[in-house]
Amino acid sequence: MRCGPELLDDLVFPPRPPWHRMGLQRIADEDWLPPMPGAEPTLRAKRRLLAWVPDRVIVIADARPAVLDRVAEVLEPHREAAAVDIPDVSRFASYGRFVAAGAGVIDDVCVMERRDGVHGLVAGAVWFPSQWDLRDRVGGSVQEIHGPVPDDGRNLADRAAQFMARIQPGDIWGRTNWFVHDRPVRWAPHRPRRPRDLAGQDPPRLWVRSERQTLHALDEDVLIFTIRTRLAPVSVFAARPQAAAALREHLARLPDELVAEKVHPEHVGPLVDYLERCR
Repeated sequence: MRCGPELLDDLVFPPRPPWHRMGLQRIADEDWLPPMPGAEPTLRAKRRLLAWVPDRVIVIADARPAVLDRVAEVLEPHREAAAVDIPDVSRFASYGRFVAAGAGVIDDVCVMERRDGVHGLVAGAVWFPSQWDLRDRVGGSVQEIHGPVPDDGRNLADRAAQFMARIQPGDIWGRTNWFVHDRPVRWAPHRPRRPRDLAGQDPPRLWVRSERQTLHALDEDVLIFTIRTRLAPVSVFAARPQAAAALREHLARLPDELVAEKVHPEHVGPLVDYLERCR
């Protein structure tokens, strides 16, 4: 979903540690998956990816069909008005309803289930990953999923697991994450081998990627994790000089390995130079 400067209003760029702030806020039921104007391009993209790479956008581990049906039932009231039925959903056998429901909402959907006291990813319907592959994550525990993320010394994986263990049935919590990419595409499971040369570009051809993430506890064991991806060109910072200053300071203070998680190292310099001019 392409956006304007309003995308920046939900992002936080902390000037000091902890850098990996959970930043979770409680969300009301009616605000969980709000409809989004202009949803048609996103839904069309989902249909195309489902046809082209079905084994990469839909991955099921050992999720029970009854659990996936419950998730689908919760998602279905949030289907976008522009959503259409998926004609070949029968190929997905006992979890076709889950696939159709996931394709009808703007957000990507992951299903976490607690077994032996630990939440793990048992199924996913993810069309718009940011430099991660669903096939590598499904079947892993929450600690294993967060393992590849550069840590800031505060045990991100353990903190995420502890929060999931404490969330109460019916509760919904949310946060917003961000990245900067050099291509305006949402299907981005891998970092480009060759980053684009930004020499001479003003503003640089970079895109801010906002990911609204939510955790919805269906019961004591099953969590729905959703991701809503939006994009905007970095030129939107010109209309938000305070956000530009905050990101510039954030990047200056952030350890290099954490910067590299957010922005390709070759693009940090052009990005910071541009943010400096957004006054």
